[in-house]
Amino acid sequence: MSNYQPSVYIASLSDYNAGRFHGEWVSVDGDEDTLYEAIQNILSSSEEEGAEEWAIHDYEDLALR
Repeated sequence: MSNYQPSVYIASLSDYNAGRFHGEWVSVDGDEDTLYEAIQNILSSSEEEGAEEWAIHDYEDLALR
């Protein structure tokens, strides 16, 4: 049995454009409300005022077709 944990690295684009890495690995095996909440937490903890854009910079254990 394998131990997969599908996850994505969500990054704040405001921070990225300012030369900083700000984001975190987020599990995607829950519902979309949980994912949305994680994204909002990342953006609200940004050093950049008014951060609202985000991107997925990496992923692990996703079954892409």
